[in-house]
Parts: sequence; structure tokens; C-alpha cells
Amino acid sequence: MEIEREAEMDPRVLRYLENNRKWAANPEYRTPVRFKEMQKAGRELENGTIIILACTDPRCTPEEFFGMSSERGNKATIIRTAGARAQPALSTLYVLSAVGNLGKKGTIMVVGHTDCGLQSTTDVEIRKVLLDSVREDLNTDDLCEADERLRGGRWGVQLGAFVRPDESVTEDVEMLKRSPFFKGMQILGFVQDTQTGIVEEVESWRRGVDGDVGR
Repeated sequence: MEIEREAEMDPRVLRYLENNRKWAANPEYRTPVRFKEMQKAGRELENGTIIILACTDPRCTPEEFFGMSSERGNKATIIRTAGARAQPALSTLYVLSAVGNLGKKGTIMVVGHTDCGLQSTTDVEIRKVLLDSVREDLNTDDLCEADERLRGGRWGVQLGAFVRPDESVTEDVEMLKRSPFFKGMQILGFVQDTQTGIVEEVESWRRGVDGDVGR
């Protein structure tokens, strides 16, 4: 199937679309079940479903490092945010709770990783870079409003920079455990070593670090 090419479209996007056509045309492609069927099956699982909160970093893809595939039937629901931070994922987690098991069963895995981009900056630096990028385009009032957005304000934005992945993961696990909407779920924290690919429970990773923040 020929893909209609829009002027100035990033050629990488075109390659993705071409790959999609090949993927969908593969004789082994199986039409997935309808949402209602999937929802019913998930609710009937004794241990509920698994939700994985991971980082947006393209080096760290749960479908790959956890060996998921449609053929094995072991796919999980994946949410990805910068730094695998839970706060920006809350709206999605609330929706999943509502359409799933209402937080009464199931598992949430929070998976941070080493060498994360959010380890090399601070919330203050992120705000400065963003505000500097629009300073010439906004009047004073709009600039103040933008600053309030980035500081949290009434929008509740948190940028989530951190020093150690075990600390950010632990903080987010504790936050999720305090929520009444996930009260029946098992909430676990993990850290992936980006260089080796190995994922460990957060406490195990912390013991192995021996104070080496740059691990």
C-alpha cells in the first residue's frame, strides 16, 4: 500500500509508516480481541493485570527487556514518562483503575534506570531552559503564567529531576501506596542498569551500589 507523502514530513516518520504496513500485512498478524473482551479477561484474572511505569528513554523499553510478545501472551500495560515518574502518570493510572479492577487487585511496577536524563539536571534548570526558549515570544503576563505552570501552581506540574534512581522510584512507590485508588494492588519498585540491561528490585540495587551514584 502506497503511503501518501506530505510535504516536509520527517523521513523517519515515513519509514515508520512503511514498517507499519509491512507489519500489518504479515500473514502471522492476528487481529487483537475487542476492548470489552480484554477488559473482562483482565477483571477475571485472579491476580489482576500488570501495569509497568517506565521511562521514555528509547534505550529502556519494557517490551524488550522483559521479553514480552503477543505470541507468548505475556504483554502488560505500559506507561512511559520522563524518568519513570509517577506524578505525570496519575491520570492514566486513574483511568486504568476505573476500567480495570478499581485498584482492588493487580500489580504496578515502577521501573527507573541508571544514566537517566533527569539525573543530569534539576527542576530549576529545566524551567530556565523552557522559559528562555519562549521569553521573546511572550508578554510579561503570559511569561508569568508559563512560569507558574512549570512551578506546579494550580496545574500541579512536577518536572521530577532526581539524583539517584532508587530514591525517585522509592518516592513514587510510596506515593502510589498512599493513594486510596490503588489500595488493593501490589506496588513494586525496580531499577534497570542501562549498561548491563539487568533489572533489580530497588532495595537489591541500592545494596549493590555502595554509594556509587554514577553506577
